[in-house]
Amino acid sequence: MNLAENAATTGTSIDGGQFNIAKGATATNTVFNDGVMNVAAEGIANNTTMKAGKFSLGENAKATDTTIENGQFDIAKGATATNTVFNDGVMNVAAEGIANNTQVKGGKFNLMSMAQAFKLEVDGGIAHIAGVVSDNLTLKQGEVNLANTAQVTGNISAAAGSNINMAIGANTAQANLTLGTTMVFTDQDVSASNAAEVANRSVMHSATRAVTQMAPAQIEFKDVVMDGGTFDFTKLNTKQGQIKMASLQGEGQFNLGTLTNATGAAIKIAGQANGDFVIQINESGKAPVNLNLIQADVNNANFKLTRSTYLGNYQYELVNNGNGSVSLVADKTKLAPSTAGILAVGNTTPVIYNAELSSVQNRLDRLATFSSEDGVWGSYLNNQFSVNGTAANFSQSLNGMTLGGDKTAAMDNGSLTLGGFASYSRSTIKSDFHSSGDVDSKSVGAYAQYQHKNGYFVNGTLKANQFDQKLNVEMFDGEQANSNSKFAGLGMSVKAGKHIQYQELTVTPYVGISNFNGLKNDITMSNGMTAKSDNSRSLMVTAGVNSGYSFNLTNGASIKPYASLSVDQEVISNNKVVINGEQFKNDLSGTRANIGLGVNAQLTKAVSVNTEVKFGKGKNIESPITANIGVGYSF
Repeated sequence: MNLAENAATTGTSIDGGQFNIAKGATATNTVFNDGVMNVAAEGIANNTTMKAGKFSLGENAKATDTTIENGQFDIAKGATATNTVFNDGVMNVAAEGIANNTQVKGGKFNLMSMAQAFKLEVDGGIAHIAGVVSDNLTLKQGEVNLANTAQVTGNISAAAGSNINMAIGANTAQANLTLGTTMVFTDQDVSASNAAEVANRSVMHSATRAVTQMAPAQIEFKDVVMDGGTFDFTKLNTKQGQIKMASLQGEGQFNLGTLTNATGAAIKIAGQANGDFVIQINESGKAPVNLNLIQADVNNANFKLTRSTYLGNYQYELVNNGNGSVSLVADKTKLAPSTAGILAVGNTTPVIYNAELSSVQNRLDRLATFSSEDGVWGSYLNNQFSVNGTAANFSQSLNGMTLGGDKTAAMDNGSLTLGGFASYSRSTIKSDFHSSGDVDSKSVGAYAQYQHKNGYFVNGTLKANQFDQKLNVEMFDGEQANSNSKFAGLGMSVKAGKHIQYQELTVTPYVGISNFNGLKNDITMSNGMTAKSDNSRSLMVTAGVNSGYSFNLTNGASIKPYASLSVDQEVISNNKVVINGEQFKNDLSGTRANIGLGVNAQLTKAVSVNTEVKFGKGKNIESPITANIGVGYSF
């Protein structure tokens, strides 16, 4: 059906096919059920109801009082649609097209770059805005996406139940905002993902303006009233930016994420701020670039954090400076979980070294108990260790195995034993600051012991370790941070004493010293925190006494239960760890008393077993148990 140039028709019903309205022609009260309806240049369609199909306005054509139930409605360059109710389907307004007083209740509404909409109301469906919206943009329900090329002037009103997404290239500097829902900011063009759904794909694509992902976000409004709404910056890739407004009032929330501004406040209010507002900041392993968070000309508002926030090494709180500004202030008595975790795992390697050393020392003690012969041996180790009352409290549980072998040579006045060993252990670490970790330790070493016939002895060990350290931190905002580092360590120990024998009773006083040096360890957490430890050291001095009694059984076996008492003194107190460029001191120095019970048993001429349980406690340090269970075989 064709309506000739300058002709007019009223009350037409179209059930299919094609209805063409020529230049200057007018169609009034048309019911369009299906098919194609084309309004040519300067043609007019008044009071049209479209239920399905495709309705197109050509260049400079006009449509007034249109109701779209479904289908596709295209408005070309220079065309104007006034008083449109759009219930479902797709409505496209091309560049330089105009939509006046449009109600979107469903479907998809696409306003191309350089297209214009006056008084746009969204009460359902999705509206993609890449052009200009003037007068009012009202959101009751549904979703609005403002692309990089979008420009909005007048008033924006977004009620609870609606959604609004805004690319940071959109221009809202001349718009007042009433926000009752969440406005999400993004540095990705929110229209790009919908380009395939837009009829004029090439126009939409050419309208997309790229935004450099790491460029600072600059967002601006005139007067802002928050009616329980939220500004959400957490989807931004950029870490720097600022939101500006002429004034702020009401109640709402700013989810700043990791947004900071290197040169000024992240939230800048040119005039007055009144009301109650909550600030949410994502935790980060990096220290904030700028502590000035909010700046207002006149600040009568109450700003508070959603929770205590950890940034860099410390917990931060909001403080009103009294001059219109609100700043983040660090509480240096409260370490961040990542910082405490790094300090905790930094203390574990000397503990691991000394715990593993106990298995070797038990072997050397056993050689002094029974006749020294060539042999091989193995030992299982369990060690529990905890530190309390420090800035980085932690508990450590270690399980490990050691395998070794040695050879003893008789000398004129005694004997000399030389041996070697290899060990593996895994330690599980937990701290008071929501951090945990694992340390795998592999080591090899050698030992030597000289025993004089008069009871004096001296022994020494040399041990090299390779550590694989994993740290996991649960942030208070629910995010996880982790790291993995590998480094080496080297240590040695010397012990000397005398076996005093009285019949079957043996008393052995002794002194010892052990030294450990962990080599350079660089840590990079997934949350951006960096740490460096050039040298994790331990120097432990020990004095003690063992006392045992031998029982010789009728079958040739012998059993020697014993008890031990010792005192350890950790000398090193200034292990330095640099975290985010700030130096911290790890300190495990102090005195610890130990008591132990054990049994050495020679079951046959070739087979021996030993077991020992030791308990240790100091001021801030406790080792509830160090257990060694070993077996040896002599050739």
